[in-house]
Amino acid sequence: MFSVLNGILLKPLPYPDPDRLVAIWETARKDRQERPSSASCYFTYREEGRVFQDVAMWGLGFHNMTGAGEPEQVDALYVTDGFMPLLGVQPILGRPFSRLDDSPGSPQTIILMNDYWRRKFGADLSVIGRRIMVDGQSTEVIGVMLPRFRFMDMHADVINPLSV
Repeated sequence: MFSVLNGILLKPLPYPDPDRLVAIWETARKDRQERPSSASCYFTYREEGRVFQDVAMWGLGFHNMTGAGEPEQVDALYVTDGFMPLLGVQPILGRPFSRLDDSPGSPQTIILMNDYWRRKFGADLSVIGRRIMVDGQSTEVIGVMLPRFRFMDMHADVINPLSV
């Protein structure tokens, strides 16, 4: 019983200053259902907000990867540029996303999760700057995450900029 309570309620999040992190949800008046904040609220909080140091959005999806060995479908985490700085994490290789990366029409970029980088690219240090095919689009690898990085209980192979 303690293991469950510790893992869910007592164990702090594995990020610096976890007590400063909050999740923002909205409740619809019509059905009283909680929903993630909308893109318009994100921009309002980011540009006009004075309560939070910064805000970020995230989402889940998948990609079809080709051009590096066998084609495969991989799980993806989509994040805005403020996501990694808010969590206090950085890639071990390369760089995090910038505001330019998550702007519509920008060149396609991607960050590899450490396990995927090791499995698919053999932990090749020269992967930074390499172009791979993601859903049929040429995409530049700009980073590789720390081996221990996880976001909540989600599994992802890659991280993409979330263009909102």
